[in-house]
Amino acid sequence: PYEAVNRLQVVAFSNERMAITIPSNDRRWFVIWSDAQCMDADSSARLWAWYKSGGLAAVAGWLAAYDVSAFNPGAIPPMTEAKAIMIETGMSGAESFLVELMRNRLGEFSTGVAGGPWQSFCDRLTGQAPSGMKLPVAALLHAFREAGWVDMGLLKSRNHSTKKHVFCAPDLVNHSKSDL
Repeated sequence: PYEAVNRLQVVAFSNERMAITIPSNDRRWFVIWSDAQCMDADSSARLWAWYKSGGLAAVAGWLAAYDVSAFNPGAIPPMTEAKAIMIETGMSGAESFLVELMRNRLGEFSTGVAGGPWQSFCDRLTGQAPSGMKLPVAALLHAFREAGWVDMGLLKSRNHSTKKHVFCAPDLVNHSKSDL
Protein backbone atom coordinates (compact mmCIF):
# COMPACT_ATOMS: atom_id res chain seq x y z
CA PRO A 1 0.00 0.00 0.00
CA TYR A 2 1.07 3.55 -0.64
CA GLU A 3 -0.41 6.99 -0.17
CA ALA A 4 -1.66 8.96 -3.16
CA VAL A 5 -3.11 12.42 -3.39
CA ASN A 6 -6.85 12.39 -4.07
CA ARG A 7 -7.25 14.49 -7.20
CA LEU A 8 -10.87 13.65 -7.92
CA GLN A 9 -13.82 15.86 -7.07
CA VAL A 10 -17.17 14.52 -8.27
CA VAL A 11 -20.11 16.86 -8.73
CA ALA A 12 -23.31 15.37 -10.13
CA PHE A 13 -26.55 16.97 -11.22
CA SER A 14 -29.85 15.30 -12.05
CA ASN A 15 -33.47 16.13 -12.73
CA GLU A 16 -34.51 12.91 -10.96
CA ARG A 17 -35.20 12.49 -7.25
CA MET A 18 -33.82 8.94 -7.39
CA ALA A 19 -30.72 9.54 -9.51
CA ILE A 20 -28.49 6.97 -7.79
CA THR A 21 -28.76 4.44 -4.99
CA ILE A 22 -26.84 5.33 -1.85
CA PRO A 23 -26.68 3.49 1.48
CA SER A 24 -27.68 5.15 4.75
CA ASN A 25 -24.10 5.07 6.03
CA ASP A 26 -22.80 7.01 3.02
CA ARG A 27 -20.02 9.51 3.83
CA ARG A 28 -19.47 10.88 0.33
CA TRP A 29 -22.62 12.54 -1.03
CA PHE A 30 -24.13 15.89 -0.07
CA VAL A 31 -27.59 15.83 -1.64
CA ILE A 32 -29.79 18.87 -2.17
CA TRP A 33 -33.00 19.28 -4.15
CA SER A 34 -34.81 22.30 -5.48
CA ASP A 35 -38.47 22.49 -6.42
CA ALA A 36 -37.83 25.67 -8.45
CA GLN A 37 -39.41 25.68 -11.87
CA CYS A 38 -37.37 26.11 -15.04
CA MET A 39 -36.57 29.75 -15.73
CA ASP A 40 -38.52 31.25 -18.63
CA ALA A 41 -36.70 32.92 -21.52
CA ASP A 42 -37.39 36.50 -20.33
CA SER A 43 -36.13 35.85 -16.80
CA SER A 44 -33.05 34.11 -18.17
CA ALA A 45 -32.29 37.04 -20.49
CA ARG A 46 -32.62 39.51 -17.57
CA LEU A 47 -30.32 37.40 -15.39
CA TRP A 48 -27.64 37.15 -18.08
CA ALA A 49 -27.91 40.89 -18.77
CA TRP A 50 -27.29 41.50 -15.05
CA TYR A 51 -24.32 39.09 -15.08
CA LYS A 52 -22.78 40.94 -18.05
CA SER A 53 -23.32 44.38 -16.50
CA GLY A 54 -21.36 43.65 -13.32
CA GLY A 55 -23.30 40.77 -11.79
CA LEU A 56 -20.50 38.24 -12.32
CA ALA A 57 -18.11 40.54 -10.44
CA ALA A 58 -20.69 41.01 -7.67
CA VAL A 59 -21.14 37.23 -7.28
CA ALA A 60 -17.36 36.64 -7.34
CA GLY A 61 -16.88 39.40 -4.74
CA TRP A 62 -19.54 37.92 -2.48
CA LEU A 63 -17.98 34.46 -2.75
CA ALA A 64 -14.46 35.83 -2.08
CA ALA A 65 -15.68 37.65 1.05
CA TYR A 66 -17.67 34.69 2.41
CA ASP A 67 -16.05 33.25 5.56
CA VAL A 68 -15.31 29.55 5.03
CA SER A 69 -12.64 29.25 7.76
CA ALA A 70 -14.78 26.78 9.75
CA PHE A 71 -15.28 24.48 6.74
CA ASN A 72 -14.02 20.96 7.35
CA PRO A 73 -13.51 19.11 4.05
CA GLY A 74 -13.08 15.81 5.93
CA ALA A 75 -16.41 16.04 7.75
CA ILE A 76 -19.33 13.80 6.90
CA PRO A 77 -21.84 15.68 4.75
CA PRO A 78 -25.01 16.60 6.63
CA MET A 79 -28.07 14.41 6.25
CA THR A 80 -30.57 16.40 4.23
CA GLU A 81 -34.20 15.62 3.47
CA ALA A 82 -33.22 15.06 -0.16
CA LYS A 83 -30.55 12.53 0.86
CA ALA A 84 -32.97 10.70 3.18
CA ILE A 85 -35.49 10.43 0.33
CA MET A 86 -32.78 9.12 -2.02
CA ILE A 87 -31.74 6.50 0.55
CA GLU A 88 -35.34 5.38 1.19
CA THR A 89 -36.26 5.13 -2.49
CA GLY A 90 -33.10 3.15 -3.24
CA MET A 91 -34.14 0.25 -1.03
CA SER A 92 -35.87 -2.83 -2.42
CA GLY A 93 -39.47 -3.52 -1.42
CA ALA A 94 -38.32 -6.22 1.00
CA GLU A 95 -35.75 -3.91 2.60
CA SER A 96 -38.27 -1.08 2.97
CA PHE A 97 -40.78 -3.45 4.55
CA LEU A 98 -38.20 -4.80 7.01
CA VAL A 99 -36.82 -1.36 7.91
CA GLU A 100 -40.36 -0.18 8.67
CA LEU A 101 -40.91 -3.16 11.00
CA MET A 102 -37.57 -2.53 12.74
CA ARG A 103 -38.04 1.21 13.21
CA ASN A 104 -41.57 0.75 14.57
CA ARG A 105 -40.62 -2.33 16.63
CA LEU A 106 -43.35 -4.49 15.13
CA GLY A 107 -43.70 -8.28 15.13
CA GLU A 108 -40.39 -10.13 15.43
CA PHE A 109 -38.63 -6.80 16.14
CA SER A 110 -40.88 -5.70 19.04
CA THR A 111 -38.26 -6.46 21.71
CA GLY A 112 -35.50 -4.60 19.89
CA VAL A 113 -33.42 -7.77 19.63
CA ALA A 114 -33.31 -10.29 16.78
CA GLY A 115 -31.28 -13.48 16.59
CA GLY A 116 -30.46 -16.06 13.93
CA PRO A 117 -30.64 -18.49 12.32
CA TRP A 118 -31.61 -15.93 9.69
CA GLN A 119 -33.30 -18.21 7.15
CA SER A 120 -35.91 -19.39 9.65
CA PHE A 121 -36.25 -15.80 10.90
CA CYS A 122 -37.03 -14.67 7.33
CA ASP A 123 -39.48 -17.55 6.92
CA ARG A 124 -41.41 -16.35 9.99
CA LEU A 125 -41.46 -12.79 8.65
CA THR A 126 -42.76 -13.88 5.25
CA GLY A 127 -46.20 -14.40 6.81
CA GLN A 128 -46.33 -10.69 7.71
CA ALA A 129 -45.05 -9.49 4.32
CA PRO A 130 -47.30 -8.28 1.50
CA SER A 131 -48.54 -11.06 -0.75
CA GLY A 132 -45.84 -12.50 -2.99
CA MET A 133 -42.96 -10.61 -1.35
CA LYS A 134 -39.89 -12.74 -0.71
CA LEU A 135 -37.67 -11.83 2.22
CA PRO A 136 -34.15 -13.07 1.51
CA VAL A 137 -31.53 -13.11 4.24
CA ALA A 138 -29.46 -10.53 2.31
CA ALA A 139 -32.40 -8.08 2.45
CA LEU A 140 -32.73 -8.67 6.21
CA LEU A 141 -29.03 -8.03 6.88
CA HIS A 142 -29.09 -4.89 4.72
CA ALA A 143 -32.26 -3.69 6.48
CA PHE A 144 -30.55 -4.06 9.88
CA ARG A 145 -27.85 -1.64 8.71
CA GLU A 146 -30.35 0.78 7.13
CA ALA A 147 -32.48 0.86 10.30
CA GLY A 148 -29.42 1.52 12.46
CA TRP A 149 -29.52 -1.82 14.27
CA VAL A 150 -26.16 -2.98 15.64
CA ASP A 151 -24.46 -6.32 15.03
CA MET A 152 -23.67 -7.67 18.50
CA GLY A 153 -21.92 -10.79 17.19
CA LEU A 154 -22.47 -14.30 18.55
CA LEU A 155 -24.11 -14.27 21.97
CA LYS A 156 -25.16 -16.83 24.54
CA SER A 157 -26.53 -16.66 28.05
CA ARG A 158 -26.92 -18.90 31.08
CA ASN A 159 -30.38 -19.95 29.82
CA HIS A 160 -29.37 -20.19 26.15
CA SER A 161 -25.97 -21.87 25.83
CA THR A 162 -26.00 -22.14 22.03
CA LYS A 163 -24.48 -19.01 20.51
CA LYS A 164 -26.72 -17.03 18.17
CA HIS A 165 -25.91 -14.15 15.87
CA VAL A 166 -27.75 -11.15 17.37
CA PHE A 167 -28.65 -7.65 16.20
CA CYS A 168 -30.18 -5.05 18.48
CA ALA A 169 -31.89 -1.69 18.14
CA PRO A 170 -29.59 1.32 18.64
CA ASP A 171 -31.08 2.19 22.02
CA LEU A 172 -30.17 -1.26 23.42
CA VAL A 173 -26.46 -1.24 22.53
CA ASN A 174 -25.40 -0.50 26.11
CA HIS A 175 -27.28 -3.47 27.58
CA SER A 176 -25.20 -6.43 28.67
CA LYS A 177 -24.89 -9.30 26.25
CA SER A 178 -26.72 -11.64 28.60
CA ASP A 179 -29.60 -9.14 28.90
CA LEU A 180 -29.89 -9.05 25.13
